Amino acid sequence: MGNKKYIMCSGLAFADEEDMEMLHEYAKEGWIFERLRFGVLYELQRKQLQNRIYSYDSNAVKKKDKDDYLAMFEESGWHLVGQWSRDIRFFWAEAGTPALHSDAKVLGNQYRGLFWGSVACVVVAVICFLFGGSKVWLYALGGALLGGGGLLMIACYLRMKGKRLAINPKTYGYQLWRIATGIILLVFMIRTKSAWNFWKLLAVGIAGYFLLMGCIDILRIYLRKKQKKIRRSV
Repeated sequence: MGNKKYIMCSGLAFADEEDMEMLHEYAKEGWIFERLRFGVLYELQRKQLQNRIYSYDSNAVKKKDKDDYLAMFEESGWHLVGQWSRDIRFFWAEAGTPALHSDAKVLGNQYRGLFWGSVACVVVAVICFLFGGSKVWLYALGGALLGGGGLLMIACYLRMKGKRLAINPKTYGYQLWRIATGIILLVFMIRTKSAWNFWKLLAVGIAGYFLLMGCIDILRIYLRKKQKKIRRSV
């Protein structure tokens, strides 16, 4: 285990540039990116120090065209690290190699499939809220799908337009999203007339956690920024 470490993925739709730069910094320290585990964890292996940069590609490629597609990247200096899911492929190159993708349209098209998947999540969430009745677990599911799917839908839409919704846990925007998700879930729990049970308690607990941690982290961010200003003025 001492030769491996796992780093949380921030979400490629939100913080891909930050994540790729993070992997670059780890490579310079001798921690080389090997694969993405479960879609949320970067697995790093202890090796020699490398000045590698990283990128990824998620364009849909037919099986018969895959070898030619990868060969095109190899000729450009980008080598396959590995593949996660059907279409997400990670690459590495030596520092100074031209970017894997420079065309904004190509970059945006990578998120088209994920966008429609997130739209489906939002539609299911609305159905859960409209027809949940006294079934608390449907409201809990709807809240989770609306919070996660809705945010992902906005992020992918902006990506398709050549823009980016940067979600960073150290920003006020991220914490306000957590608080808003908690409030929405809490409101629907209050509206349900069913008796208190495990699912209702769980949903209220999740909502309370989002609200509490969002408020605490906003205070932390504020104090951290205030301390930085004090240090600069000294």
